Amino acid sequence: MIESLMHIAVFATDIRRSADFYCRVLGGKEVFTVNGDDGEPAMMYVRLAPEQYIELFRAESGAKAVKSPAGFAHLCLTVPEIYAAAEKVRAHGWPIRVEPKAGKYGNYQFWIQDPDGMDIEIMQVLPNFLLGNA
Repeated sequence: MIESLMHIAVFATDIRRSADFYCRVLGGKEVFTVNGDDGEPAMMYVRLAPEQYIELFRAESGAKAVKSPAGFAHLCLTVPEIYAAAEKVRAHGWPIRVEPKAGKYGNYQFWIQDPDGMDIEIMQVLPNFLLGNA
């Protein structure tokens, strides 16, 4: 029934700042923007990979990130080579929260956060990853 995961919607306190992060730092491409009645961006699509997007929505003024043990926990993005990806993130001046290391499920990973503090896991999937044969 399901073919793929098309997008994840993210509330951003500053859509332009978040778009800069997803485009400049992570290599995405802005696809389109819809402005609100005030003429400022209210929603934007950023393509991260073929047919896979981040849908940015403008958060309400004064909104704060919610950290909770229920619901969405983090975003995981795959890369072909973990150390090259980490160097690219560093080259764009973005901090790495957890340096590249071997994960306990048979992959390599490092962790960053988006401009509003959402956790993002960057993963290099290796042949012995638990999902490798799924």
